[in-house]
Amino acid sequence: MIGTRSAQNNAHLAAVRARRREDLLVATEKELAKVRAAVAAGRLVSAAAIGLRLGRVAGRYKMAKHFSLTIGEGTFSCARKEAQIAAEAALDGIYVLRTDVLEEQLCANAVVAAYKGLSRVEDAFLSLKSVDLLVRPIYHRLQERVRAHAFLCVLAEHLVFHLHAAWAPLTFADEEKDAPREDAVADAPRGGAAEMKARAQKTAEGELCHSFHTLLTHLATLVRNAIRLPAQGDATFEQVTRSTPLRREAFALLGVTVPLHFKLTATPPALLRLFPAQGLDRCRAAAEISDYRAVRGQFRLHRYQADRWQHLARGQHPGPGLHVLGSGRRQRA
Repeated sequence: MIGTRSAQNNAHLAAVRARRREDLLVATEKELAKVRAAVAAGRLVSAAAIGLRLGRVAGRYKMAKHFSLTIGEGTFSCARKEAQIAAEAALDGIYVLRTDVLEEQLCANAVVAAYKGLSRVEDAFLSLKSVDLLVRPIYHRLQERVRAHAFLCVLAEHLVFHLHAAWAPLTFADEEKDAPREDAVADAPRGGAAEMKARAQKTAEGELCHSFHTLLTHLATLVRNAIRLPAQGDATFEQVTRSTPLRREAFALLGVTVPLHFKLTATPPALLRLFPAQGLDRCRAAAEISDYRAVRGQFRLHRYQADRWQHLARGQHPGPGLHVLGSGRRQRA
């Protein structure tokens, strides 16, 4: 099948290679000048001694191929191979990509873009093995287990990839990195938004900019506590930590909301006696619509009054009435 061959010339890469070659040639000439000075001063006389000295310095910068070296008894001379250097410089910045896709389906610029897109695959393996997921070798012998392990690794990397993309406005990530460009050969410039975030250490909204890992560390503080009220017949309910603006924005970028409600798993008997049923119904309705602050304030009032009523009925002074399950902490009512 006749494929597409794309010969491209990267002017920036050509300039870099030409400048680097000239720097290496000059550095090699300096080393050769030292050998020539030693021969002229009589410190290197035999051809063998001169050759040994050249062997140590000529290949230091990998430029000996561009010099013509003449060694004799007590003599040494060197000169650049200008024709060879010019022939190599003529190929600076030129590279050829070949594909089996027809040119009608994929133009030359698209071939270069697809080739450079392989860097995303390399970034994915870097994230998978070392940066984000830290996947280590796991030895499986059965085919279904190998396939399952590979599937879980790819699935985890798929999730991390989309988290990086969704949280780019909150992190130092370059949101314009994968944007299409007219010239795929030229180096991709860093986006203006990424430059501003790196310079000011703040997002476009003026908030503190995070890395992906520091953002995950902040989100990890979101926990759900199961709370038990021993004084109210071991009534339990769930409560999550108070949300922060950063946490709400991160969840909003994912298209979800932070859970702000708790669920009553049992109705305290003291509340049924002290308060009418419609009051408890309002609490449950507020919990269902995630009105966390309203429910928390009403339930604290109910808990305090019910706990005080029970202790006074027993002739006791109100004492500790709230236990947080799973955290080991105890708070006073």
